[in-house]
Amino acid sequence: MDVVVGVDGSAAAEPTLQAGAEEARLREATLHVIHVVYVLPTLVNGGTFLPGTVIDSNYELAERIRQSVWQRVKAQLEGSGLKWCAVDRSGYPPDEIVDYAESIGASLLVVGSRGLGEFKSLLLGSTSHRVSHLASCNVLIVKTPH
Repeated sequence: MDVVVGVDGSAAAEPTLQAGAEEARLREATLHVIHVVYVLPTLVNGGTFLPGTVIDSNYELAERIRQSVWQRVKAQLEGSGLKWCAVDRSGYPPDEIVDYAESIGASLLVVGSRGLGEFKSLLLGSTSHRVSHLASCNVLIVKTPH
């Protein structure tokens, strides 16, 4: 049995990981913690890409976020007694999270209600909304602060 929990660099990641860890413990499941790097192409003038240095800096920022995420995940799960693994993916986060969960036959997918997305005014974040519609397994959406 496997539980997948999606984490990002937001404040919502900690309670989401906590909920995923608790579900894995209750189910005696392996916890798969997934972080998806998604670097939007930077556009100007209706379709011209910015110089490589700007695009490179986006990837550098994504890498710093990734390292920070894994440091916090390890600190939170160290000594928990849970069997867990870290999963790094690149692409559109909701699709990558669902694809991974389906590839391992996860019984539960856990995401936060809000994260780093640009749609902060929405009640339910775009990732959690899309995951809840695409996933074939049960989805737990953890209510997180705005």
